[in-house]
Amino acid sequence: DRLNVDHYRFGDPNYISTSTSELVIINTETKEKLYPFKKNVQVRYLAWSPDNKTLAFFLLKGNQYYLQTYDVSKKKLKEIKPKIDKPIASNSILQWTPDGRSILLSLREKGWADSSKAMFIEATKGPITIYDSKKPLLKWEEIRNMSSLYIVANVDIKSRKVKALLPEGRYMNLRQSKVSPYLTYIQYNP
Repeated sequence: DRLNVDHYRFGDPNYISTSTSELVIINTETKEKLYPFKKNVQVRYLAWSPDNKTLAFFLLKGNQYYLQTYDVSKKKLKEIKPKIDKPIASNSILQWTPDGRSILLSLREKGWADSSKAMFIEATKGPITIYDSKKPLLKWEEIRNMSSLYIVANVDIKSRKVKALLPEGRYMNLRQSKVSPYLTYIQYNP
C-alpha cells in the first residue's frame, strides 16, 4: 500500500510518505485476533503499556501523526490530545513511563515546518545556489538534519498535560530508569 507516493518530495522533512497497513493484535495464548481499524491505516511506533493492557501508537491523519491508545480488554480506541500547540514529530519516539501513567514523545518547535519547507524549496526549485565546501555541511545535509530536531516531552495519559523534558535538540538512545525518575540519552550535533 505505497501507492500515491510523491517522489518529487524525497528528502522533504515535512513529507510523510504513504505506507498503510492492516493493524492486527494477536493473543498468542488464545490465538484471538483484534482489528482496531476496519480498513488499512498508517500507524507508527507501537508500544505496550507496562501492564500489557493498552497499546499506544501514532496514527496519521492528513499530514500529521496523532497519539492513540487501544484498550485491549474494552476493545476501544482513544485519541490522546496533548494540551500543547506543538505538533508531534513524524519521527517521534514513543515510550511509556515505568508507572504506565505517561508517554514520552517528540514534539516540533513552532516554526519548524516553515523553516524546513523553505530549505527544501530553495534546494529543489531555486534560485540557483552555489554551495560552499568551506561550510561544515552541504545543503542536503542541513535539510536532513532538520528532521532530527525535536523536543522530548512527557504526556500524562489522563490529564493530557505536557511537560517538556529536554529542549529542542537531536537525541537518540533515550532510556528511562525503572526505579527512579532519570532519563539517559545521547545528544549529537552534526
